[in-house]
Amino acid sequence: MAGVKPSAQAKNVYELFAGKVFGVPDYQRNYAWGKKNWKDFWNDIKEGLSTNTEHYWGTITLKSTGKSIYCSEKDIPFNLFEVVDGQQRITTIYLFLLALANVGKPALRESFIKCGDIYRLELGGLNNQILKDLVDGRNPFPTIKTNRLLKECLEYFENQIRSFNKLDDLSKYLQNITFSLEFVVQDQTLAVKAFESLNDRGKPLTLLDKTKSYLMFVSLRYLSNKLNGEINSVFGNVFTNYDIIKEIGEQENIDYIKGNRFTEDELLRFFYHYFAHHSITNYNLPVGYDYDATANDVFEIFLKKSCEYLRNKPSELENFVKEFLEEIENFSSSFKGIIEKVEEDCKFRKLFGFLGLNTRVYPLIISLELRGWLDNSMMNIIEALDLRVYKVRGTDPRAKLYREVISQIKTNANPKDIKTGIISFINEFMPDPLFQHYLNQSIYDNHQLLHLFIQRTKKISAF
Repeated sequence: MAGVKPSAQAKNVYELFAGKVFGVPDYQRNYAWGKKNWKDFWNDIKEGLSTNTEHYWGTITLKSTGKSIYCSEKDIPFNLFEVVDGQQRITTIYLFLLALANVGKPALRESFIKCGDIYRLELGGLNNQILKDLVDGRNPFPTIKTNRLLKECLEYFENQIRSFNKLDDLSKYLQNITFSLEFVVQDQTLAVKAFESLNDRGKPLTLLDKTKSYLMFVSLRYLSNKLNGEINSVFGNVFTNYDIIKEIGEQENIDYIKGNRFTEDELLRFFYHYFAHHSITNYNLPVGYDYDATANDVFEIFLKKSCEYLRNKPSELENFVKEFLEEIENFSSSFKGIIEKVEEDCKFRKLFGFLGLNTRVYPLIISLELRGWLDNSMMNIIEALDLRVYKVRGTDPRAKLYREVISQIKTNANPKDIKTGIISFINEFMPDPLFQHYLNQSIYDNHQLLHLFIQRTKKISAF
């Protein structure tokens, strides 16, 4: 592939879509643009139209698949391209064209939206069917946020276009006077490098995005592309699991998950506490476990330094990356499984919804779920830990909990040891006599203690 050079051309929207079907692979993130992005998009069009100036949408990075699709109804062949970067942008352009077609420019449907049974844009992941339903006018009622965004985006543009009313001017301007830099690569190596360097004006890359990109680089540079497919598949599932966790958190009113604090970077940081100690020991890595690691520390210090250390030991590097992939997928699935239980299990709903489980405890409960150790007894201990140490006492101790309990869960084969470790931590920071002392004081200023009015005090000896 060394002799294959990428091509880059400035193309207006008409030229960008000409003869192409765009496919967004399942491993790419789901649609995430919101109203602010749509407003910016719409204002850019109005400003360019009023000033009669060109507008540049940014870079659309495509990977040639070498495949073609034939539309027999119109006797037209299309070349299939994967969208490497710019999927948010190209999806929004597509929705704007669909809105124009729906409001009063039906010819755009055949030119840009759908030819016979061929959809000119195929989304992956959770978005695939909802976009088709919107194109076909089936008026879907999506429940997942990412799908609601697609429908709301289309409706927003339809309303703006109806109010603006200059359909011919809008159509001509968008097709002919707005441009993107189309960057076409022929192989996966260039696709990865393009993704790393050309993500402009979309949502900023998260550290989870960068983790995926870096592991692709490792696979390409040191492992002869062996793990490319697995990396793409795993991160597609991880991104989808995150979206579902976020969605359920909003539906069930879990303050931490529905708020801005819970991000993809938090998911990466939580996973580190489950995986790091095991891998440091197993692969003799030259990094130490840090109970206070940030998400950036996980990426820059743990992951990158570990891979750099193992790069001259291909078999160990391959095993490390494969284990990282397997476990981060399992971890995100376990997290999703716990949050799904909030919808049906009153014990989980009380812990996450009513009590508002402290974020310091999240890596613990997810890791226990992953190992299959989250039974009723363990749930009672976690509730006592959260209530006594993080709510009644109101302090933030965690070094011992993380070093001696959470980081050991993957390595330790005996759940009784983990249970004993948690109880020991509770006894150190909030033993029964101290707990009683706190309860004898005024508790009315601590809203976290409402739980004490509806449930009898748990004693550690009962565990």
